[in-house]
Amino acid sequence: MVTVESTAALCARHAEVSAVATCTRCGSFLCGECLELFGESAFCEPCVSLRRKDGPASRAAWGALGLGVLGLLVLPCTLAMPLPPLVAGVGSVVLGMR
Repeated sequence: MVTVESTAALCARHAEVSAVATCTRCGSFLCGECLELFGESAFCEPCVSLRRKDGPASRAAWGALGLGVLGLLVLPCTLAMPLPPLVAGVGSVVLGMR
């Protein structure tokens, strides 16, 4: 008699239950009982706890990102005037250290 092994993914916590999703953050397989929706994404319970604890990005992080993007946008003008990208780059580094 030949047995065929199932290739279906199994839940990381409940080894006998088929997985219905994967955690967006860590990639572990989740069954319906372990699945937690956070926004529109599927997460496992430990990753949801981390997301709730960490919270959204701060204004300083968004400012650093904005200044970095601004520096990249102004980069083609560096041959004519190197000051704006330098100011944006230094600003993003300073804000990123906060």
